[in-house]
Amino acid sequence: MIYFVVRLLVYTLSAAVVLNVVPGLLARGTEAPAATLPPILAYLVVGTVFGILHSFVRPIMLFFTGRLYIWSLGLVALLVDILIFLGLSYLAQEGWADPTRRLLSAAGGAVLMGVLVSAMDAIVGFDSPRLPGETRASPAYWRWLERLPGRQRNRFAESLRTVQLITILRSYVVDIALGFTFLAPVRNFMKRALYRVRPRLVEENPAVKLRLMLQELGPTFVKFGQLVAARIEVLPGTWREELEQLQDHVRPFTFAEASALVERELKQPLGKAFASFDPVPLAAASMGQVHAATLPDGTPVVVKVQRPNIDLLVRSDLNVLRDLIATLEARLARLRRLGLSPLFDEFADMVVAELDFDNEAYQAEQLKHNMLEFPFVHVPAVFPDWSGPRILTLERVTGVKITDVDALGLSERGRRALALRFFQVLLQQVVIDGFFHADLHGGNVWYDRQRRQIVFLDMGQVGQLSRADRVRLAQLIWALHDRAAGPTAQVLLALCQPHPQVDRPALERDVRRVLNRHLVLRKADPDVGELLGELMTLLMRSGLRLRREFTLAFKSMGQGEAVMRSLMGDEGADEVVDIAYRTMRDLVIKRLDPRKFVPEVVGPITREGLGRLPNLVSAAFDILEDFEQGRTALQLDASSLSHRLASVERGFEHGFRRMVLSISLVGLMLASALVLVAPLTEIVEPTERIIIRLAAIVAVSVSSASTVVVLAGVMLPRRNQDRG
Repeated sequence: MIYFVVRLLVYTLSAAVVLNVVPGLLARGTEAPAATLPPILAYLVVGTVFGILHSFVRPIMLFFTGRLYIWSLGLVALLVDILIFLGLSYLAQEGWADPTRRLLSAAGGAVLMGVLVSAMDAIVGFDSPRLPGETRASPAYWRWLERLPGRQRNRFAESLRTVQLITILRSYVVDIALGFTFLAPVRNFMKRALYRVRPRLVEENPAVKLRLMLQELGPTFVKFGQLVAARIEVLPGTWREELEQLQDHVRPFTFAEASALVERELKQPLGKAFASFDPVPLAAASMGQVHAATLPDGTPVVVKVQRPNIDLLVRSDLNVLRDLIATLEARLARLRRLGLSPLFDEFADMVVAELDFDNEAYQAEQLKHNMLEFPFVHVPAVFPDWSGPRILTLERVTGVKITDVDALGLSERGRRALALRFFQVLLQQVVIDGFFHADLHGGNVWYDRQRRQIVFLDMGQVGQLSRADRVRLAQLIWALHDRAAGPTAQVLLALCQPHPQVDRPALERDVRRVLNRHLVLRKADPDVGELLGELMTLLMRSGLRLRREFTLAFKSMGQGEAVMRSLMGDEGADEVVDIAYRTMRDLVIKRLDPRKFVPEVVGPITREGLGRLPNLVSAAFDILEDFEQGRTALQLDASSLSHRLASVERGFEHGFRRMVLSISLVGLMLASALVLVAPLTEIVEPTERIIIRLAAIVAVSVSSASTVVVLAGVMLPRRNQDRG
């Protein structure tokens, strides 16, 4: 009752101000309905009618004009209020004596009425955020929407999400903003008085409000909050701690929905599929929640269950946000230069890929296979017979978050050793294997204290790099280690989408300044995440954009560096880069072991060469035949060729040439050694055999000595010659 009285009072007071301030709205002395009433009653009638129409008609119109609302950047809502006030003008005026004046009065009245109602609603706490509950069932209308044909379903879902997102954002933004003002105590008092049956959120900490807002907005925004929380350098400690709860402390959905989905996916009753199934989830995150269970043979497992209706919800959110970004870029040239659309498309592809749990199951098995050579790494096994597109059954593991330093139970020396092992594994995934975990927040990386193993969880988001891309990334680490601005700028250009209009000297100058500030001059508490962030800002300012695979690689390495810093303390950016370089160098040298080099490098190259040999011979004969018949003109411009060769030679980094040279020398050494031990007795004559053996001995000796020299130059530190 108090709620309706205060609401009516707000509309009445607003109507009184508007009718007396905006000229021409209330025509006294006419036969208009409101003009014949006493003033207070006239304000009450106009305010009540406006409140009813504003509360019911406006949301319905916005529902059917969702995309128009985004295209107009909210002006369509003002148009709805103008139409409402234009109808109200019949209560205050008589006839259409002056249509232009009536329209202008309606526009002025709508604007002023909207401002007054919004201001009073904010003060008294109307439409404030709801108090979050422990669990909440998904609204039934989402299930109804999923039954509609595709185009109708998408249109209605996007319109519905537009209205919901606007409502949630407005309620939380107003609550957060007023929380910093002297009106906060008044607002909190009114919320307690007005919402006795359904309490509203009364919270002073803005970080908590932000976390709850992202949860209320839905899985897409929770995923965005997780990405922000992973960047520890851009958030204060309290805000980071709150957003980190989005990793595994999101509001769960009901057990009835979870069990129904499991039974639908496995096509059998829950009691038959599992010997036991805990109705209380162990954790809940953006895409689903995890339940402890036991297979019929007694194997303990966890079952990841997807949130109900999440596919429709996420795709609707992404389409709404895509329309919003496209509209903003069309209106604002500065935003268009930032290239938000490609970045958002990468984020959207990443989120949509996580909706398919079959994809996550494959990625988990692939990562588990790649990590077999590391006994201190564990990836939970997948049980495919109890998995599907919307549920995933995994081996149950124990451990604590690797970022929870107190729970690790390790000394400072032990934490440093753990950090170095973790970083070694990360570089192995990114630089050597080219298949890496791309969501390395604390909730996805555990430490098993009993087995002393690093446990990787949630493989819904992984990245992949080709062999050429891995070489470029290794070049970047090498260039950062050498503090070399020129090679760093050149490698960064290779990591980006092609862009012909790049001022390379300016880019190299800016890169040198960033490297000097972070790696040479040693600013207070530097970190690699901030260094990479500044480099990415430079690329965007130069009109460049990282290719998607490198965006994920940088994100993964940035998150890994944050984990490493949480374990090791305040390591400077230069120390972290040096650690990355030494770790990468050790991994490369390990790969040069003949037992791995021959099957992993020489074998594939030989197989590829033999496969292309027939085509190469055929192409050579075709070219020769065309040349003999005068159909091919072969012309060389010596000066142009010399210029191009000089440019290419300057482009290659000195350190990378040494790596290629060392690999080639090792290949020569292995090939010569194979010639030495090969059975040549029945193939060649004795004299030829002696000559071949002598040549092989010389080749082995020269290549071995050269390899030692080159590797010594790689491993030993050299002078920094490219510091600005």
